[in-house]
Amino acid sequence: MCTLAWGNRRGGLWACFNRDEKRERPQAEEPRLHEGPNGPVAYARDPEGGGTWFAASSCGFAVSLLNNYPLRGELPGTAPRSRGLLVTELAGCRSAANAFTRLAELRMEAYAAFHLFLLSGDNAVGMSWDGSRLIFRDLAEHFLSTSSFKPDQIPSTRLENWRNLPLEQSGNPDFMAAWMRRSDAENGAFGVAMDRPDARTVSQILLKSDSSGFRFLYYPRDPRGAGFMDPVEVIYRNEGNGESSG
Repeated sequence: MCTLAWGNRRGGLWACFNRDEKRERPQAEEPRLHEGPNGPVAYARDPEGGGTWFAASSCGFAVSLLNNYPLRGELPGTAPRSRGLLVTELAGCRSAANAFTRLAELRMEAYAAFHLFLLSGDNAVGMSWDGSRLIFRDLAEHFLSTSSFKPDQIPSTRLENWRNLPLEQSGNPDFMAAWMRRSDAENGAFGVAMDRPDARTVSQILLKSDSSGFRFLYYPRDPRGAGFMDPVEVIYRNEGNGESSG
């Protein structure tokens, strides 16, 4: 139950991720720079599984993961290892290409079904694991939404709404982030910032990255209302430009 949009910007990339979760799930820890084997990595940690759903690496790429729900039949079952740990492991690699090589070495059977994206200013690679095979995704459209509720209707409705945006706006990270934070109370579960009795959009991440570093903005959802709170900001500057987080 999440939504991802992305694109290129000035020799780098941008990405926007809405995280949807069950209302009883513990709130994520605020994002910060975590020290990785090849440099700092920014992410908000899930206290249940210990991993994350979106991570930005100081090596110039990002890793994003969404749950993969079948259109029919049973929802993916439990697996030995949290999918969020897959994100943190790959984000610790030297490059997106190295992360792809590392992914091929891992035993996929340890994870429940997922969609995974390796994003950089030069390239984007998307893959889907359905519990039995890992296949590449067609990335002609820079938007993906998933839902455990009405998976045959809600993702396609959100995609159609994205397609109807003006072309110049769908590539504008600030416009996209604002559009994805807008609650659709009338349609509830169908909104990109969604609300259901059992689940809702709980946060949004907006990443802007280029050769000088990145800016990682984390917007928590207001627990008392439909809107979002002021963002927590994490900034990374490449060596020579200084480095800070907040």
